[in-house]
Amino acid sequence: MPREDLPAAWRAESVRQHILYGEGRDRRDFNRLPANKQAKAHKMGGHLYGVGNPGKTEFPKGWTPAKIMDAVADTRMKPMWIREHDTTIEHVREIDGVMVSVFFYHGPNGEVALQAYPRGGVGVRAQREGRLIAGRGWSHRAPEHYQRL
Repeated sequence: MPREDLPAAWRAESVRQHILYGEGRDRRDFNRLPANKQAKAHKMGGHLYGVGNPGKTEFPKGWTPAKIMDAVADTRMKPMWIREHDTTIEHVREIDGVMVSVFFYHGPNGEVALQAYPRGGVGVRAQREGRLIAGRGWSHRAPEHYQRL
């Protein structure tokens, strides 16, 4: 059940599905795409451990869908770092050794959820060029262009 303290955009089932499972394109479909089409297809979401979407980081193996969505909610509502990219806002928070990022913007009808994923940290892994790579991610010192709260 979505948290009531979150803006409505983050409570939508479609956002949950995107973050956890992506849009259903699997690795075989991705690898058959021409290189110039892979960049667009790369934005397919799917960060639950074991989903295996190319180029995507995955939350640690022990993180359940509920824990992932709680981490997204905590990051959105209580960030440790904030960065503005033109009209897009990024919130970053460390949760259990994992750096989580969420991106959103304020549209004419309210907040629009864009993406959320693990940047790196303990147990985070990624698919890169068909190989599984474990990632360490950020240190506790964020880049200078992030505002620490």
